[in-house]
Amino acid sequence: MNTNQVINQDSTTNIMFQSKTIVCIECGNNFDFSVDEQKFFHNHGFINQPKRCPNCRVVRRLVRKGQEASLASKVNCAECSRETTVPFLPMQGKPVYCSSCFVKFGGGKKKRSFVS
Repeated sequence: MNTNQVINQDSTTNIMFQSKTIVCIECGNNFDFSVDEQKFFHNHGFINQPKRCPNCRVVRRLVRKGQEASLASKVNCAECSRETTVPFLPMQGKPVYCSSCFVKFGGGKKKRSFVS
């Protein structure tokens, strides 16, 4: 495991996060465990850091749900242009984000307005 220079402190918990490079146990490729992803893991109570790269996590999730791994699509993130794997077939003209950028933009949380 290699540690990069990006260091960030969470103002709410006073915890220091530092970007890390980890080797995937499935494919053997290096992947970045970014500061934003570490904050996401911390805020959701995940204790262990990931063992699989984002691409292998997507494929594993599909297989665990009984879906075909062939549903996974390799795309380039609309924000950072990094190659990533998503568990669906993207629609033409709709942006697709890597896990880091997805978390940075709110992680799919939609603001809902209710009309009474």
